[in-house]
Amino acid sequence: MDVTQETVQATPGHDMKAVEGLLREFVKALRAVQLYLPNNPMYENACKQLAKAFHNVWDQTDRIELLVKDSELLWEEVGVYKQESKNDGLAWLLYKDGIRGITFLPGVEETESVAFLNILNQVRTLPPESADDLLTLLWEQEFEFIRHEATELADADGDEFTKEEIDAPDSETVTAEVQRQMAEQPESNDFTTIEDSGASLLALNEEELAYLQREITREYEQDLRTNVLAILLDIFETQRNSSVRIEIAGILEKFMVHLVATGDFGAVLYLLREVATVTTRAQELTWEEKQGLENLSTKLSEPEIFAQVATGLDRNVADVREEEIEKLFSGLKPAVFEPALLALTQMQNEDTKTLLEDALIKMAIAHKDALIGALKSGDPAVLQMAVRFVKTLSTEGSVPHLRRLLRDGDDATRLEVIGALEKFATSEALDAAVVALDDKLRDVRITAARMIGQARHAPALGIIESKIGDDGPLKDADLSEKKAFFEAYGRLAGDSGITRLTPLLHTKGLLKKKVDPQVRACAAMALGEIGTPTAVETLKKVDDDKDPVVRNAVHRALEDSSK
Repeated sequence: MDVTQETVQATPGHDMKAVEGLLREFVKALRAVQLYLPNNPMYENACKQLAKAFHNVWDQTDRIELLVKDSELLWEEVGVYKQESKNDGLAWLLYKDGIRGITFLPGVEETESVAFLNILNQVRTLPPESADDLLTLLWEQEFEFIRHEATELADADGDEFTKEEIDAPDSETVTAEVQRQMAEQPESNDFTTIEDSGASLLALNEEELAYLQREITREYEQDLRTNVLAILLDIFETQRNSSVRIEIAGILEKFMVHLVATGDFGAVLYLLREVATVTTRAQELTWEEKQGLENLSTKLSEPEIFAQVATGLDRNVADVREEEIEKLFSGLKPAVFEPALLALTQMQNEDTKTLLEDALIKMAIAHKDALIGALKSGDPAVLQMAVRFVKTLSTEGSVPHLRRLLRDGDDATRLEVIGALEKFATSEALDAAVVALDDKLRDVRITAARMIGQARHAPALGIIESKIGDDGPLKDADLSEKKAFFEAYGRLAGDSGITRLTPLLHTKGLLKKKVDPQVRACAAMALGEIGTPTAVETLKKVDDDKDPVVRNAVHRALEDSSK
């Protein structure tokens, strides 16, 4: 598509400084990506500043459409970025590979901006003989919030150029410049030094210091709650009077609830560990006495109690050893499964979250009904987590419930469900995917189409065929959705689909209607999926197509069909 100044319309009232600031942060982030690994603070800070700059722009407008020149970028016909050298800079990096327009939409700052930076960095290092270029890499990435407009490698003014290595500043110069720019970012400092306080230190002799150290150690080593628990358990073990033992068990249950409420999980775990020992060691235990002790672990599986346990462990995990948390979770009862799934969605500490998830997976394997029951929950968060477990475990008997959720669930739940149905190769799961081809959510439709194509589910051929084409339901769909449906069609149709795809790919002739380049490229991809000699011959007829997107798609399709 030819790109001219007319593609950018002026919108009065916008502050150009916000866009200029965004592009400055973009260049800084690109340099940081070139020089540092993702876990480097300089890299992370640059990405955060870039996301912040995008948010500043979204306060004014809902899209950024940039016109790309060889040495500058324009927004609303005003230059918002200009590089000193024509052959070095962001504008030239885009321009030299045929990009003439680039559009950013809200949401790009979440993940796609960093992926775009990595692609630009990759392009800078491609060898001259590489078959890849920026257009090819963008095509493969399937961005949702970044759109680009391209032209041939000869611009509208007739200037021609080739992909040659561009002279760049030496690495020391670039490193110094990035570090200087990063240093300009404001940094918070919540630390106070002794010099800041202006206080003087008291001088103590060695004997006084040793005394203070002993007293501090003794004070911190005191654990009165654990001492009380130990006394109660000793009484239970040594006192054989049944009424006394039952009373002690009741006191321990109330005490445990108090420990949970106060967040003393070290004492809770100590109690559970010692109860297991006392149960095996105490003599002449009646069923009622033993049940009184076992009720302690059952108490933790009550929804309200477990919610407090999960919240407390999530916040104070450093106070409890990992193996103790694992043991606590392993003693949970199936009745806690749904509350535990909800807690899993709210946890912030990854270590505790992993331990709880492992315990619930074991519970779901041992008690399949608990997981199936969670699929009937009225809480969307619980439903989505339960569906993820079904996907992980391929739980037998869950497909009917997944089909119901695919019909009645909210957007997030339906997206989880279609992902879970991919794990099942049954006709029932594939029939559900056929219905999902008309889902209102784009990602659900895409996953359903890919699922059907991979399974080569023949009953879906008619529906898939009715959707492809230049004027069909996919006319306004984005590239990812078009690719998913065309790929599924190629796998399902075989040689019979060549007749349907050929008119979409071949557009030469005075009376032939012009087809959107994306549709043509997708048709080429579908022919590559068919891969028969007839399909290959059809592709070879357009392997020199003028449109770069179509040409790249044809070449890739020919490569795939030859494997």
